[in-house]
Amino acid sequence: MPEAVGMVISSGAILHDLKSSSGSLRLRYFGPRYLTSDAIYRSNSTALLNADVGRRINKTFRVSVVFLNLLNRRDHDVDYAYVSQATPTATPAFTDVFHPVEPFQVRLKIEVTPHFRR
Repeated sequence: MPEAVGMVISSGAILHDLKSSSGSLRLRYFGPRYLTSDAIYRSNSTALLNADVGRRINKTFRVSVVFLNLLNRRDHDVDYAYVSQATPTATPAFTDVFHPVEPFQVRLKIEVTPHFRR
């Protein structure tokens, strides 16, 4: 069946509240899949590893660093195969189209937990 992923793995490990520190490691894997019913076009697999390391400063603030695409893989986030035409005068052609995953990134995250008095 086209566009049906044969294997999906989503796994992770979390360490939290260790002397106000926490961390996580998450893996997301999508196996290859056929993009057309005749199996001419097939996507590659996609594997992403993300991590998060953080520390609670006090009851209100938590700071963490998030690492996305830790292995800097150049996989595809989405794959399609269909007839496309680049310009109105171009000849239509059947091709595969994809959206790449974001490259390796580091993000700083600050979480604020408000405490209301009653």
